[in-house]
Amino acid sequence: MGARSASRRILREELLEAADEVHWATDDGSAGFHGTVVDLMRHRREHSLQAPSFAHVIGTIPLMRAAAELTREWGVRIVASLNPIMVDGTGMCGGCRVSVAGKPVLACGDGPELDAHQVDFEQFALRNRAYVTQEKLVLERHQSRVGVT
Repeated sequence: MGARSASRRILREELLEAADEVHWATDDGSAGFHGTVVDLMRHRREHSLQAPSFAHVIGTIPLMRAAAELTREWGVRIVASLNPIMVDGTGMCGGCRVSVAGKPVLACGDGPELDAHQVDFEQFALRNRAYVTQEKLVLERHQSRVGVT
């Protein structure tokens, strides 16, 4: 698990109930390993006799891509929880379309958990940036309405 700092960690107790092991990485080093989740994965692998049997990654596109590349080297199965732009969550709009194993899938209907080794992260990143200008405009409007400048 990763967070910017110890105070930003979430679901700690729930994770401990659900997982055999939970290891934390924090960007500022205030809890657990100092670094990113991918840095922690590398560190754990270097200091362990065996690779993990499975990984599940949720986060930014660069983080998921890096985790997928690392686990591919190890021969470890990994699932990514994709977070594309979703309009209606039913697959009707196609806004959440991603390419997995060279085929178009809808993250809202076919996922969002998909084989990270098969995801075209390059295309995913491009599609996820399609509305950056509009998103910035909407955020600015919202901030002016609530008094944040």
